Amino acid sequence: MEFLEFKNHPNWGISHEENELKAIWREITKSKKFRNSVSEEQIRKIITELNFHKPIQYITEEAVFGPFILNVTPSVLIPRPETEELCFIIHQRINGDFNGNFIDIGTGSGAIAIYLKWKFPTATVNAIDISPSALQVAKRNAVQQQLFISFFQEDYLHSNIIEEIQADIVVSNPPYIAEFEKANMDANVLEYEPQSALFPENKNPLTFYQKIATDALKTKTPPRFIFLELNPLLAEETASLFESKYKVEIIPDLQMKKRFLVAELL
Repeated sequence: MEFLEFKNHPNWGISHEENELKAIWREITKSKKFRNSVSEEQIRKIITELNFHKPIQYITEEAVFGPFILNVTPSVLIPRPETEELCFIIHQRINGDFNGNFIDIGTGSGAIAIYLKWKFPTATVNAIDISPSALQVAKRNAVQQQLFISFFQEDYLHSNIIEEIQADIVVSNPPYIAEFEKANMDANVLEYEPQSALFPENKNPLTFYQKIATDALKTKTPPRFIFLELNPLLAEETASLFESKYKVEIIPDLQMKKRFLVAELL
C-alpha cells in the first residue's frame, strides 16, 4: 500500500499530523516485520494501536541504537538517545584495547552490553537482568549482532555479582524514576513500557545506586570505573554515595540535564 492511499483512506481514523504520519509510515515499511508487505488488516491494527499511544517500536518490534537495529518487545525498555550518550562517554574514557570485565546491570534489550562488546572486542562483557523475558530479547539481539556476551538472570538487589566476577567496570541504567514523576510522564511510556524497568520496587529512586555503591566500596577488588545513567533530580545525592572511594564527575546530556555519573577509583 502506498503512503497516499494509506493517508487518504476514509476509514482509517488517523489522529496524527501528516509529517508525523510520514515518519511513522517510513518506520513501518522499513522494519523487518512489515518490509515485504502490509495488509489492510495490519494497517487497521497499527492505526488502532497508535491511537492508543502504543510506541511505534513495539509495533515494528525494532529500535535503533547507535549502528544497531535491535529487537524490542514490551518486556524491555525502548533504548533512549541518552543511553547512547552514556555509551559514547564510556568509549571516550576507556581504551579500545581494554580486556577486563564489564558488567551491565539491568541490561533490558542488551543495548549497552552489545555496544560495549562492539567497541571493546577483547573485553569480557557480562549482563544481568531480573526478567527472563528481557534476557530472551537481549540474547536474541546479541546473536543477531554476532557478539558474545555472558548473560545472567539475577535479582541484582540480592546479588554479589560485582564481587563474584571481579568487575573492572560497572555500567548501569537502572530503574530510577520517583513515584511523584508519574504525573508528568507520557501515556506511551506509562501504559506500555515495563514498570519494573522504570520504577524501583520499593519506590526509592536511589535503591540501585545505593546497592552499586555498597558493592563497590566493600569488595576487595573495587571496580576501576563506574558509569551510570542518572535521575537528573537526584544527581548530587547519587554522586555522594561514591565520593569516599571514587573521583566522581556528573556529566550533562545534550539537553543539559545532569544525566550521567562517571566514578574513577582513587
